[in-house]
Amino acid sequence: MDNELFLILRPEGKVLQFSRKVQREISSHYNIYYDGLYPEIHITLDKIDKEIELDKTKEIIHGVCKRFRPVQIMINEFDCYLHFENNFLVLQVEKTESLLNFSRTLHKKLMEADISLIKNYQNWKFHITIISNFFAKNPLGDQKFQDLCDFFSGVNFPCVSEARFIELWRFTVDPSRKCIARFKLED
Repeated sequence: MDNELFLILRPEGKVLQFSRKVQREISSHYNIYYDGLYPEIHITLDKIDKEIELDKTKEIIHGVCKRFRPVQIMINEFDCYLHFENNFLVLQVEKTESLLNFSRTLHKKLMEADISLIKNYQNWKFHITIISNFFAKNPLGDQKFQDLCDFFSGVNFPCVSEARFIELWRFTVDPSRKCIARFKLED
């Protein structure tokens, strides 16, 4: 992750409120994160090569954002998985038409410029991470994580809202260092 930046979409409204509430309740119960430093609620759209000229990357992102209206975000259920030797409890993000149109257009432009690090984008799974061991002071062990996954298994709660802000992030929990650039989808 040292060689990549993350292009993220910031959900708003009910999706953001629900995600934050669940994240904070679970974190508080298990005492996972440091004194209120929760990972920010977001949806990763793409991974960017950190070595590419930032001005070029920003220009492409800005150009695509000008052509799109806010994206509809829909969450429906939890999922759990192990990735990079880390446990993740996530909310699955449905592939709405507006999310797919925007994300695929953006990814195509980034690929054409040899900026994106994701080569198999058709299999990309949009999600909102609720709990992970990254940045945790008390990472969840495998058994506690499995118990948490079992608890949320089969829980459905349709929730819809919009997202209009895209940000380019460094991999850090420090809010003063995280955001490199911010873009807005046209209203």
